[in-house]
Amino acid sequence: MRMRKKPNLIPRMERCSDYQIKDPKNWRGHWRELLSPDCQLRVELGCGKGRFTCETAAAEPEVLFIAIERVPDAMVIAMERAQAMGLKNVRFIDADVADLRDYFAPGEVERIYINFCDPWPTNRHARRRLTHPDFLERYRGVLTDGGEIHFKTDNRGLFEWSLFQFPKAGYELREVTRDLHADGIRGVMTDYEEKFHSLGTPINRCVGVKQPREEGQAADGRIFRVLFVCHGNICRSPMAEFVMKDLAEQAGLAHRFRIASAATSAEEIGNPVYPPARRKLSEHGIGCAGKTARQLRREDYENWDLFIGMDGANLRNMRRLFDGDPEGKCSLLLDHTDRPGEVADPWYTGDFEATWQDVLEGCQALLAELT
Repeated sequence: MRMRKKPNLIPRMERCSDYQIKDPKNWRGHWRELLSPDCQLRVELGCGKGRFTCETAAAEPEVLFIAIERVPDAMVIAMERAQAMGLKNVRFIDADVADLRDYFAPGEVERIYINFCDPWPTNRHARRRLTHPDFLERYRGVLTDGGEIHFKTDNRGLFEWSLFQFPKAGYELREVTRDLHADGIRGVMTDYEEKFHSLGTPINRCVGVKQPREEGQAADGRIFRVLFVCHGNICRSPMAEFVMKDLAEQAGLAHRFRIASAATSAEEIGNPVYPPARRKLSEHGIGCAGKTARQLRREDYENWDLFIGMDGANLRNMRRLFDGDPEGKCSLLLDHTDRPGEVADPWYTGDFEATWQDVLEGCQALLAELT
């Protein structure tokens, strides 16, 4: 929801201007001069109206808090809050999180808070999520070894997705909970958090701890378990299975993937890959010998990380089988590209070349996203 524009914004900002840092790049490497040379430095990304920042700062006056907020109408409330509380250890900056390394020196920050960020629910917007590996790598650039990211969200899909991303970027997961306040309020709440907790919405939380990484070391050793799904498992999903295996092999990443495919229906169980699909794969030097159709099962949900469907019917059938996809594992292949949509079924269209192009583009995008 867009925040209503605040009246008298400029004079209000001016009255608490001591709390705003207007030239954050000039403070890079020198932030502790605002409090003490030995203080901890913590950064909150998207502080909103500042309740969490200010109450946490009040409880820990020996820690310096820098809060980032891009919406002036929210930031002015946060600064007024800090001023009313007489806080000496809080400053606010209007900055882009993507440029964090321009504002903080390597190893300068001990902790980063990410509280209730935009989930960007569609796969094509995944790179905008503040827990995407691209952002997590940026945070590594300013966190000290052993530095922490404290992440809270009410969005279960984002949370489960994020649990895969932290290890990829070299963070050890700790304190993972899917119902933070189950046994009573824990820690300082944001205004948003209090509202949704009062409605009975579980709050998810985890801590990612930055681990040292040797030069040339892969982001992590995680094995991604990917199951491609279509109606019959004789055309589109086996094409995606073997294309993805080939791409991973070419990239030297085959050891990091377990890849297979399945059908939502029982119509073709036990049958081999449809000959025109097999020929299309063969044109590109990809074999699929021995593959036979098998049906998706309810218990697969616990054994695979990602279920990649080809069209909306596949997605609906998967979610029906899995009681709604509680961990956000299901998506469409082309939703991982810049042109989301469905992979047309060549059983009906007869156009296996178009299907090949869709599958190749989708698998390339998925591989890039996961690695």
